[in-house]
Amino acid sequence: MPSFSYAARDRAGAATSGHLDAPTRRDALRSLSARGMNVVSLTELTSGPGAAAKGAKTEKAAAAKSTAKPRSPQGSSRPAGSEKVSLFH
Repeated sequence: MPSFSYAARDRAGAATSGHLDAPTRRDALRSLSARGMNVVSLTELTSGPGAAAKGAKTEKAAAAKSTAKPRSPQGSSRPAGSEKVSLFH
């Protein structure tokens, strides 16, 4: 069964993180939501050689995305920062 690493906020707004096993990413999100958690990030962990390196790359990419300034697409009528964002890929 896949393992997931997560960062979330509880009902009181306190930051929390940990690991959980779930059959799918969707199940992991549902499980955390049922516990009253607002998920900030969820990363599937892998096993075997290179697993730690892959996890580190995923976390770095997530951190880079969260610090990037929003840009308006060329020719878009939307103001900068109003792009559609999906939290669940």
